[in-house]
Formats: sequence, structure tokens, C-alpha cells
Amino acid sequence: MKHLFLLSLFMIGIISYAQPNPEKFEQRKEQFKKKLAEDLNLTPDQIKKVEAIDAKYSNEEKALLEQRKNTNEKLKAIHQKKKQELDNILTKEQKEKFAQMRQEMKSKRKGKKGECSQKNKAECKHKKGDMPPPPIED
Repeated sequence: MKHLFLLSLFMIGIISYAQPNPEKFEQRKEQFKKKLAEDLNLTPDQIKKVEAIDAKYSNEEKALLEQRKNTNEKLKAIHQKKKQELDNILTKEQKEKFAQMRQEMKSKRKGKKGECSQKNKAECKHKKGDMPPPPIED
């Protein structure tokens, strides 16, 4: 029972980090199930139960992935339209500054994920030891 609880936690993790690409999602699920079976030394009976649990929720997962994919595509289209309209009203200098602002925002988003772009690695503040120590409480 303890193993099944761990399995359900891991499956939630997979769903959370799943890519919108259904093929990659299926491939990752299979790799995860294999690793889970090996690392937890699941019995053949437990493996069958894991497969049954996976099959039970598979359609829901696929539907959510498809919904997420559609939402991402719609958002990209909206953002592209907004950018085109903004480009129509901005001067050349404003467009250049706006492009720079967008690049900075993109770099900050990557930094929040714990990643730093190759271009900004030297300036990255996410290296170990760069964070100030926590305040000392009396």
C-alpha cells in the first residue's frame, strides 16, 4: 500500500511537468513506470495494478494535455497579433527598446526557473552563494 501511495505522488508529478506533446508524455510515463518498478522492486502483481491505475486516468490526462496545447496555441496567436499592432504604432527607437525589454523579461523568466541563458551566464545571480543569508532572529 505504501508503494501505491508513492506511485500516486510520482504520477501527479509527471502530470504536473508533462509537456503538451502527447507522444513525449506517453514515452515519459513508460520510462517512469519502468524506473518505478525497478527502484521500488515492485512485484508483478503491483506492476499490473500500476498499469491499471495508469489506464484508468490515461484519457483524462490526454484530454488535459490537448486542452493545454490548444490554450498555448491560442495564446501564442493572441500575443503575435498584439505584437504586430504594437509594432504599427511604435517608432523605430521604441521598437528596439521594446525588443530589448522583451529579451530582458525572457531572461528573467528563465532565471526564475533556476536556469540562466548562455548569453547571461556571467551575469547570472542564481549561482550558489549569491543569495544573502537569511536574517538572524533573536
